[in-house]
Amino acid sequence: MSLVAFLYILALIMSGVLLFGAVYFVIMLTDLECDYINPIDLANNLNTYVMPEMAAQMFLFVTFLLVGEWMSMLLNLPLVAWNILKVVNARQFYDATEVFRTLPKHKRENFVKVAFYLVCFFYYLYSMIITLVNESTTPDHQHEEDDAAVSEEIARYRNIVLSACSSLGNMLPKDVAATLSSPAKDGPPPMHYVPSKDCLGSLKDIKRYIQLDEQGEGKLVLQWLGEWSILE
Repeated sequence: MSLVAFLYILALIMSGVLLFGAVYFVIMLTDLECDYINPIDLANNLNTYVMPEMAAQMFLFVTFLLVGEWMSMLLNLPLVAWNILKVVNARQFYDATEVFRTLPKHKRENFVKVAFYLVCFFYYLYSMIITLVNESTTPDHQHEEDDAAVSEEIARYRNIVLSACSSLGNMLPKDVAATLSSPAKDGPPPMHYVPSKDCLGSLKDIKRYIQLDEQGEGKLVLQWLGEWSILE
């Protein structure tokens, strides 16, 4: 599992926890609106989770930034900027003396957070699945690329061996002049082998290729020599 996949799994878990936290905030504010809880208890309960929520959100933002997940980083940017603005203005905590007056604003803010964390949850879930699927298919693509590289190397080596065999010489008619003046009527003229000037060097090269070939398992050089009728 890669670091990105692990990060999305962690982000999925954290977004789920933050989502339930935002829902809890909405429930507590609704209880205050219905006089089921007093402002002091509400402020004491909710202020305990304010800074951990902001820290978790900042952690996700910085981690996505460091690993280069730009879409996820930009997704978290608005809420991170809003949290920083609240901290700078010292408005991150719930004030028991003003919470009744600002209750609609707090409820609206937490409803937005519920929607935001819900979107993040499904986005992280989608990104996690895509990342894991891509990681599972990457080895297959890597094997295909390796096989293609091996095939290309074998083809290059085959051309080198073929070039050495081509330098051995040629089969020519014994009497070239007579053959050109009066072509044989009873079949092809008798042929004989005419070595080239590089014949000895080519034989040494082919011998070296065969020795290298015997160290492997495929015996490719011997197969090629048989295919080209070099050994006949």
